[in-house]
Amino acid sequence: MSFVGSAVISYRDQNQPQRRSAVSFPEVVSRQEWLVARKALLAREKQLTRQRDALNADRRRLPMVRIDKEYLFEGAGGTASLPDLFDGRRQLVVQHFPCHGG
Repeated sequence: MSFVGSAVISYRDQNQPQRRSAVSFPEVVSRQEWLVARKALLAREKQLTRQRDALNADRRRLPMVRIDKEYLFEGAGGTASLPDLFDGRRQLVVQHFPCHGG
């Protein structure tokens, strides 16, 4: 059995007129040809992963900036400074959810 490079699929919703949608399929090849193409794609995927890992490592090595300004934050527990928010921990995760009134 072989497939053509594209097909037309017709479908009908009860409340809608009949629609036609063109779907493209990849070329059908032998298992050996597929394996060669898959290995080439895998090599590209691995290269991209190595590049992303290197970029992430570069990001982790970025220098830090000392915060000298006294920031104060208002919350449910009252006013807190930046060191208070850390509460003795080395890292602070901040999530920002912008809300627009309206």
